Amino acid sequence: MKTRHIIIFILLLAIASGIYAASLSNQFVYDDRYTVAENTYIKDIKFLPLLFKTTLMHFQYGKSGQDMFYRPIQGITYMLDYLLWGLDTTGYHITNILWHSIVAFLVYLLTMLLFQRSVMSMLAAVLFIIHPIHTEAVMYISGRADSLVSAFILIYLIYFLKDIGRARKTTVFSGEFLFAQCALFAAFLSKEIALISLPLLLLVFYVY
Repeated sequence: MKTRHIIIFILLLAIASGIYAASLSNQFVYDDRYTVAENTYIKDIKFLPLLFKTTLMHFQYGKSGQDMFYRPIQGITYMLDYLLWGLDTTGYHITNILWHSIVAFLVYLLTMLLFQRSVMSMLAAVLFIIHPIHTEAVMYISGRADSLVSAFILIYLIYFLKDIGRARKTTVFSGEFLFAQCALFAAFLSKEIALISLPLLLLVFYVY
């Protein structure tokens, strides 16, 4: 990663941390009880395969049909959080802020790729960071899925566009193309809204 990119990411992280610092003292609320606090599946690495075989809150609802969210990537991030923080909610909120910052940085990269304007790209990323529409995704631990799916969709778009010139000249799959497909797959494992990836690709392709 270029030094400039590192500086921009640190700046975005600092802005996000300043805005959402108050969330660090928040406790588990609403679905956090089922997705984290009482979720046995995230508390032992041996349950990792079950995160891909069951729904997000299967431990609570079982096969009752009340939980229809298949989000193994979200479960994996909770498992990593539990390994690091146990049930200390501060750590989970730090992770949410980090993911929000990553998404903002990816917004910057995509905007730069499309328009090649540093100031505009930075303003777009900062606007994303500070926009209140993201409050729930950042301050609500169970809202993390929004940041996860956004990150993987943006990675998909960025790497697909990077490979677009090669894709026009050869039928050989490049590393960028394959990485883009992996990111798309991860997006679908993060949240159902990943379905918008393909319409977004058409729009971005048109602008590009």
